[in-house]
Formats: sequence, structure tokens, C-alpha cells
Amino acid sequence: MIEAKNIKKSYGDLQVLNGIDLYIEKSEVLSITGASGAGKTTLLQILGTLDKPSMGELWIDNQDVFSLKQQQMADFRNQNVGFVFQFHHLLPEFSCIENVCIPGFIGKRNPKEVEEEAKELLRFLKMDHRMDHKPSELSGGEQQRVAIARALINKPKVVFADEPSGNLDRENTLELHRLLFQLRDEYEQTIVLVTHDEHLASLCDSAQQGGDYNSVIESADTYYQSKDYYNAKATYQLAAKLKPEESYPKEKIDEIIKLLKEELAVRGDYDAFVELADEAMNQHDYATAINNYQNALNLIAYEKYPKEQLQKAINKQEASKIKRETYTKAIQQADQHYINKDYDKALSFYRDAANVDDQQKYPNTQIEKITVILQDQNATQLAYEQAINKGNQYLNYQKFQKALIEYQNALVIKPTSKHAQDQLLLVIDFISKEEHYNKITERADAYYVNKKFVEARKEYQNAQKILPDNAYAINMIAKIDAAIGSQDSKISKIETDYLAFIEDADKLFKERKLQPAYSKYAKALELKPKEKHPKAQMEQIDIMLAKGYIQLDCFVHENNKGLSGAKIQLAENGRVIETYEIGSNGKHKLKLNLETSYQIKFFKSDFIHKIFDIDSELPSHVNHNNIYEYDLVVELFPTCDVDLSILDRPLSEISYYESKGNFFVDESRARLIINKITELKKQCYKANKDKDNIKEYEKIIAQADKYREKGDFDKAIESYVAAKYLMPEREYPQERIDEMQAQMDEGSEYNNLIKSGDAKYAAGDFDAALFDYYAAKNLKTKEAYPQEKIAEIDALLNAQKATEQQYLTQIRKADSLYQTNNLDLALQAYESAKKINVKELYPSVQIDKIEGELNKQKDLDKRYDEAIANADRLFEQGNMADAKAAFLIATQIKTTEMYPQYKIEDINTIEEQRTQKAINDKYENLIIEADAFFKQVNYLKALELYEKAGGLKPKEAYPPSQISIINGLLAQQKADEGSYAELIAQADMQFDNKNYAPSYDNYKLASKLKKEEQYPKDRMAEIEAIMEAIAQKEAAYNAAIAAADNFRDSKTYDQAKSKYQEAGSIKPNEAYPPEQIALINGIMPPSPLRIIFETAKLMIKQNLNTKKQAASNLTKLIHQSRLP
Repeated sequence: MIEAKNIKKSYGDLQVLNGIDLYIEKSEVLSITGASGAGKTTLLQILGTLDKPSMGELWIDNQDVFSLKQQQMADFRNQNVGFVFQFHHLLPEFSCIENVCIPGFIGKRNPKEVEEEAKELLRFLKMDHRMDHKPSELSGGEQQRVAIARALINKPKVVFADEPSGNLDRENTLELHRLLFQLRDEYEQTIVLVTHDEHLASLCDSAQQGGDYNSVIESADTYYQSKDYYNAKATYQLAAKLKPEESYPKEKIDEIIKLLKEELAVRGDYDAFVELADEAMNQHDYATAINNYQNALNLIAYEKYPKEQLQKAINKQEASKIKRETYTKAIQQADQHYINKDYDKALSFYRDAANVDDQQKYPNTQIEKITVILQDQNATQLAYEQAINKGNQYLNYQKFQKALIEYQNALVIKPTSKHAQDQLLLVIDFISKEEHYNKITERADAYYVNKKFVEARKEYQNAQKILPDNAYAINMIAKIDAAIGSQDSKISKIETDYLAFIEDADKLFKERKLQPAYSKYAKALELKPKEKHPKAQMEQIDIMLAKGYIQLDCFVHENNKGLSGAKIQLAENGRVIETYEIGSNGKHKLKLNLETSYQIKFFKSDFIHKIFDIDSELPSHVNHNNIYEYDLVVELFPTCDVDLSILDRPLSEISYYESKGNFFVDESRARLIINKITELKKQCYKANKDKDNIKEYEKIIAQADKYREKGDFDKAIESYVAAKYLMPEREYPQERIDEMQAQMDEGSEYNNLIKSGDAKYAAGDFDAALFDYYAAKNLKTKEAYPQEKIAEIDALLNAQKATEQQYLTQIRKADSLYQTNNLDLALQAYESAKKINVKELYPSVQIDKIEGELNKQKDLDKRYDEAIANADRLFEQGNMADAKAAFLIATQIKTTEMYPQYKIEDINTIEEQRTQKAINDKYENLIIEADAFFKQVNYLKALELYEKAGGLKPKEAYPPSQISIINGLLAQQKADEGSYAELIAQADMQFDNKNYAPSYDNYKLASKLKKEEQYPKDRMAEIEAIMEAIAQKEAAYNAAIAAADNFRDSKTYDQAKSKYQEAGSIKPNEAYPPEQIALINGIMPPSPLRIIFETAKLMIKQNLNTKKQAASNLTKLIHQSRLP
């Protein structure tokens, strides 16, 4: 599967790998172990094709990998090799499944296939419930499982793992080890791993051991000094395998065994401290947890778990302190706002406090209090606003009596409201005017009935001056004008429009197109409110539809005056279905189906537009046959050169409110934007007023007046129309036009309409021009010109809509690409959108933004490449300190790049090995020289050199060993044979006193002094037998007690008593069995024999009879009780 031949790697004169040969079978798990700096990671990187050797061959699956070109090797690595590192290196912005899929996507595999395999791997690794979680939401063990799944997604031939469990606690480490071998068993996966974990290395099929005997001993000594006795023992055992003849590792193993026994004595206390600390952590008592974790470490210093938990507890204690301070500050500010009755701010701070500490009840209690207060305030405000809004709607519809009632209701709710008072005075004034208006129109009607049109017209005009927006007087004036202008069969414009609407509506009705027919009838009814036919047909359509609907009574106005020429565009489920032109009174009815999404756009040329969403969906339990009426009042005002983009999206949504039983606008959303629109209105009016149109208007009016005085009505009307277009709020041009039109015949009216339409067309006011061309067409139906202009305008408007749709489609595409960080494609899409609509600023803004980000990215890439090039150059020159600094700079520029991190690790290895090599060389020279003096029996000189060598490598066992030997030799003459006898005497005394453990240790020491002596060995064997017997006795006692306790708990007292008696016979001095027997005796009812026996004893005690008589009585009692 994998074959490495003579792999060598050097950095300058430093040899890191020196001729490594290894062969790895398929499905084999191989561990690479060794001391720090031995070259483990370097070997792993070479085997994983991340680095190249200075010399040697590497074959993976019969492929000579180092013969491949760079891109071929990258492809080979992506398809055949997987990596798992000590730190997971998951991309933080992607979910688990996305992180796993990325190598498959890079390999250009089928996305669906990659995603399915990723899900299967995550299921195998028991991470399927965390697929959509980000890495920050996972534990360390879970992050490493996702990293393993990522390494396996391309089904690699081999997985390389560099310290995969080095960053995990013991529990997650063991779980990861289990998973690695499960992968080998389930998927026949070949795995090569670097590890310091001797437990993991011992589980592997084979091991490649890095370093020589000395480096292994040094590593073992390091573990020993840090009190990591288990890894120290495993490493000394490895050293013993390398040099079986050396006694030092064996002695250290014996010492560790003894220390482990001692550790076993404190393990219970250690576990107790850890348990107390864990419990304190769970209860958030971090001070107690810190104290107990520290106590545990004082007993066993090398354990990782209490170290990690200690740091966590310190961090949590600090976080808890910050949390308390933040909570207290938020509560103080909230309380102050609450006292000041600033409930909105108080609510915000109480919510902040509740979010900081969700265990505290106080902020939630205050939130509930404020919510009740605000609900009461909102209910009052809502009732007031509803009354005002209804009053405004009735006022706009000139329903003055109803408006009066609503304003009075508003004053009842808020008696001090100045706005309600002003509106009440206004409506009272309107009521007075309406009464006057009705009296005048009654006189005018009488004149009209008697065909006194001039007198009638004068009275209607007087009425119109009182209520200019009332349609009745306007319509009657139009009728009179038509009657005066043509006493024959000519039909007024209103009549013509009315008949046209009726004709269209009747046709649609016959075609069963009920919704459009209803709209046409509604428009006809607006023109002639007293006509019965359209009203009857609308009622018939309601019956035919046989289901509920929304009747939207729209009033489009400018400064409370109906806006003539405004239009309504109705879109249903995203598709425009109809565009309606609103009458001169600004009113229009819309009938909307239920369970449909609508969007309504109110617009007029040179005016702003407003858009509303309507969600006509009803809850299932509400009657769907109801008719819901809603008054929608929309104010439009002239547009201007300010940013009006806020109006390009819906201002609010009209939807069903179950609490109100009707459809209402989303008031909270509307309130947010109303102030902005009010400000826009002020800006537009100011901007329009600032335009220098007044002089041009006065000039045109002066010229028009001259034409009018000369009788040149065509030119006069053309000028007045131009003046009216410049300043539509001025009434003078229209008044003069009306006067002249009254004097002109039908042909003149047609020509004026054509000229007016042409003027508006030239000015780009296509909607207004369209209205004139239609009016002209109705006057002269056979004329081709109006129809041609109508077709031309329709084509232009359709082209505009198509362009706008194309623009919006391109913008949506560009925005989507930008949001997914596809900057190059997004830039192209925004440039395409800019070409479609050059007037729009948004694409240019986005283009500038993307170009800035791309320039930043290019600059970042350039800086990173320069840093890497500089670092590589310094590395090749052997300037490791400067190279390391340069690679560190590169990691700061691009934190996710792995190359500089690997190179820094290489440099650390090189520096460690160089330093170690210099020390080793000097050490070896000192040892050689010292050994020479030792052989020459020059012990003092040898002692001096051994001490120097020991100073260079304090953890080396050989110098102190030799020093000890020399000291022993020097002191040998002074040694006393009495040490052996003294140890034996002490051991015998301890043995006699049954202090077997210290006795055993002293016999052992004596045996080492005189290995030929059999006595201490015999005694040691005797103690071992005694200790074994004691252990067996203890086990039997514990078993009897456990059985007795179980019988006692199940109330089987006879058997419990028997077992306690058995335990008492094993350990007669123990108090527990007799105590339990006494308790059982107190619980158990006495047997008949026991009662007889106790009665006899009592009789004897009281001397009631002689002993003989007592015995006789006892016999009688036994026979009476029928006992055997």
C-alpha cells in the first residue's frame, strides 16, 4: 500500500531524517512515536505529500508520487490522501456538513453525491444530529469527528493524523481512539498517525519509533519529572526494548511502580476533590471549584482534566463577575427609567438584564408590569388613532356627520388633544358649508329641470365654490356645458365615458369575467352614482361569486383634494392584472378576492408613488363569505430630485386582524415610515418651489392671454396647457381653457385634445397624453392619428416595463452573487444592470464597493505572497530566526493558510535539533573523557567530568549513575556490613508486629545488599502469602456483608442474620455484624419457643417455684404449644 525507501531530510547541515524505510499494508494502523524534535511531523508531511524529502522514494498504491508534477501531485493528494490534525482547522463560517463536503467540491465531484456521502459519514460518526451546526457550537471531540469525516469524504487510500487527540480530554481521547480503529474495521481504512499517547501507540498494528535510546530516555525523564508516571513507564519500557542490557530504565520502572502504589493511596482523595469541584462547577460555585481542582492537582499534578477544568473555572469566574456587573448596571438603568415612566427604555434595559442572567426573576417581573402598562397606553392610543383615522376618512369622503361623531369620540378619549379639537372645528365648518351647498344646488336643480341652463350653471358654480371637491355640482356643470354646446344628440364626455364603461362591463359580464366587469361597473357608477344598472350588475356579480371579498374604497388625494389622473396598478400573486385610472374626485373601488396576495401601486406622472401589500388570507375558522370594507386613503405629492428609493418597496401591509374582525394596515410598520415620508414631502415641495418655473409660467400666461384676446384659441390653449403643465396647482390656465372650450365646437375640442396630448407626449408625460388621445378618439372614432399615438405610447410603456423587469432580474442575480461572496461574477452582473438602466445609482455604488473589496483582496494576496517569498528565501539561506518572524507575519496576513504554520513548526524542529545536537556533542565528548579517567582509576578527575556532563543534561541517568558508583567506590572502605543486619532486625521487628508493608520493603533492601542471602527472600514470600490471605479474608467478609445487607433491605431477616453471623466469624473484632444482628433481633417477632424460654427464665428469676418446678412448667408449656 505505502512503501518508503531511504527517506532522508536535512535542513542545511542538520539531518532530521536519516534513511527511513517502512512498508504499510492496506487496512493497517501505524503509529509514529518519539521525543519532541525527533522528526515525527516531518516524516508524516513527507508521507502525506505535503513536503518532499532531500533523498528517497515514496510509493502509494503503486504510484511513485514524487515523480508527479505539482498539479498532478495536488490532484493525487485530493483523491487519495486525507488529513486529520491536532487542531480541527474547520472553516468557522460553514456548517458541519458543508465543511465535510468542501474537499469533494474541490475535486469537482457531483454535489448531490458528495452531500449524501457526507451525511452517511456523519451518521457513522454519530454526528448526524449536528449537521447544520457551526464549528463554534460543537465540543472539541465533536469538532475532531467532523474533521475525520472531512478527511474521509473523497474515500482516500490512506489517512494521516498528526496528534489527533492532543487537544482533547481523556474521555474524548479514548472515544477518538475507538473511532479510528472502527474506521479501520468498517471501511478497511489505512491510517498513519503521529502521537505522544503511549496508550494509542500500544493499540496500533505497528509502530515506527523515532529517536535513539538517549532521546527516548530524555523523553521518559521529562514525563517522570512532570509526574506523568503512566507515559513515563511506557517510555522507559520502550528504552528497555532498545537497550535491554541497560539497568537504568528498569530501575526507573521499579520506582514508578512504587510511586504508582503510593499514588493509589491518594487517588481516593484526588477523586473526591475532583467530584466536589465538578459539583461546584455545575452549581456555578467557581471559587469552590477552583480550590478543589487545585487540591486535586496538588495530589496528582500530571492529570490533564483538573488542569483544564481549573482554567475553565477561572475563566467562568471572570465571566461571572462581568455578567454580574453588566446585569447590575442594566437593572440600575432600567429602574431609573421605570421611575421616570420612560417605559420603552426601561423595557429595553430589563430585557438586556434578562438576557445577561436568565436565572433572575426580577427583570421578567418588571417586563410583565411594563407590558401591561404599555398595553393599556397602546389601547387608549389605538382607540384614539382609530377614531381620528375614521374621522379623516369620512372627512375625505365628505361624510361630515359621521366625521363629526368620530372626532367627538376622539375627544372623549383624549379631551386635551388639540388635533382632535381642530378637526372638530373643521368638520363643523364643513357641515355648515354643506347645508349652504345643498340649498344652492336645490335652486340650481330647479333651473336645470326647467332647462334654464345659464341660471342653473351659475348656481352650480356658486355651489362648487363652497365645496370644490363635491362631484355633483361638477357633473351638473359638465351636463349643462354639453347641453349648451350641443342641443342635438351630442353626449357629454361623462355620458360617453359612462357608456364606454357600461359597454366594456357588459361584454366582460357576458364572458363571465366577473372581477374585471365589477371594476368597470364601479367606474361607471362613480360617474353616474344614481344609475341603477351598474349598481344592480355589481350586486348580481356579488351573488354570482357567492363568496366573501374585500371592498377597498380608495381615496387618492393631494393635500386632501382628490387627485385627478392618478392610477392604481393591481398585481395579484406577483403578476400585474389591471391598471385603473382614478376619476377626478380621486376615488376608486377595488374588489379583491380572499386568500390572495395583492400588491397595489398608486401613481401619477410627476408624482411620487406608493405601494402597499395586501394579504387577504383569512384564518380557517373565519367566515369566508363575509364582505370586508376597508377605506384606504393615500396621499401623493409631486416628485422631486431627492432620494425617493424608500418608496420603491411596500410601505405597509394590509392584513386580517382577528381582534378587530376586519382588515387593517400594519400600523406599527406604517408609523415607522410616516415621519420619513412627511420629511420627503417637505423636501419635494421645497425643491419644486425652488425651481425657476414662475417666470416661465408668467411669460407663457402673458402670451396665452394675448392669443386669447386676439381670438386665436388654438395657440392660446396650447400656451395655457404648457403653463398648466409647468404649475398644475394654478387654476387660472384651466379656467381660461374651460372658457375657450365652451366657445369651441366639437372639432376644436378634438384639435385641442390632440395638441394637448402632443404637448404632454413631447414632455414625456405619457399617462396624461394617453388620456387626451383616448378623449380625442372618443370624439372622432374614425381618426387614425389618436389610435396611432395610443399604440405608440403603449409600446413605449411596455418597453419601459420590460427594461425595468430586466434590470430588477439582473440586480437580484447580482445581489445573490454578492451575498455568497462571488465578487467577480457579482461585478459582471452589476455592470450588466448598469447598462440596462444607466440612471440607477445602486449598481454603481455596488460596483465601487466590490472593486474596493477586490483591490483589498489583491493587496492582501500580494502582501501574503511577498511575505512567503521573503520567508522562503530566508529559510533556504538558513536564517531560521528571521524566516520564522517572516512566516509569522504571513500567518497574520492570512490566518487560515496552513503553509506558513507548517514551516514555523519545521523551523522550531530545526532550532530544537540544532541546540540539542550541540549539547549532545559536548556531552558525548565529556562522557568519553570521563570514562577514560574512570578506566584509569582516576576517580576524582572522572567525577569532575561526569558532574560537568550531568550539568549539560540533568535528565540523563548515566552521569549521576557513574557519580554514584564513584562515590560508592570512594566510600566503600568506610562501608559497614552492619547495614544488612540492621535492616534485617528492623524488618523482623515489623514482621512480628504485623506491619507487613514496611517489613517487606526492608527485607527487599536487605536482599539487594546481600543478593546471595535466602532469608530475606523467604520472608518476602511469607509476607506475600500473608497479604494474599488477608485479601481473601477481606473479600469473603465484604461478600458476606453485602449479601447480609441485601437480605436485610429485602426484609429477609433470618438469612440476613445468618450472613451477618458468617461475617462476624470471619472478622470477630468488627462491630458492624453484631450491631446489625441486634437491630434484626429488635425487628423480628419472637418465636413461640423463644416466648416459652423467656417466660421460664422470668419465673426462675422471680423465685416463683423451684428450678424443678420451673422445668416442669416449661415442659407443659412446650407440649401445649405443640412444639416438637
